[in-house]
Amino acid sequence: MKGCMPLVGALLILACATVFHEPIAAHLGNPDSRVQLENLYAAVFDWSAIQTGFLFAVYGFVVGKNDGFIGAIRKTPAMGKFTASLRRAILVGFLLTFTSMMLLLYPLQPIAWEYWVLSLWLALFMWAFFLFCSVALTFGVIVKVPDHDLMKRRDH
Repeated sequence: MKGCMPLVGALLILACATVFHEPIAAHLGNPDSRVQLENLYAAVFDWSAIQTGFLFAVYGFVVGKNDGFIGAIRKTPAMGKFTASLRRAILVGFLLTFTSMMLLLYPLQPIAWEYWVLSLWLALFMWAFFLFCSVALTFGVIVKVPDHDLMKRRDH
């Protein structure tokens, strides 16, 4: 179930966008609103590009490291799940970056069918963000294990 949590979070965002459609659309469509959609598009694009780059760097590190703790856990099911979630996070992050770029080029407003496209985009953002957090936290745990302690244990 833990692996489904990012997607569940994104679906909850989509459900809230559906239930609260009227007030959200009215707020975002109001020219006096403090939320400017163009700024939101740019912020999400910037974040997704940075996030995806970070995830790709983590992937390169994990795949390229054959010694130490990462080398020792490389063939385990847990590491297989981690690399699968890492690849998923990269793919979803790339999709978010691409869709955000399209929204920068062709900005949508929260009216009619465009509201639903924006709602899906926001759900995609939340999915990518939750995936990123999951991968970053797991990677943080992995890199906390010092390689020299592992080598000492092997020698005894």
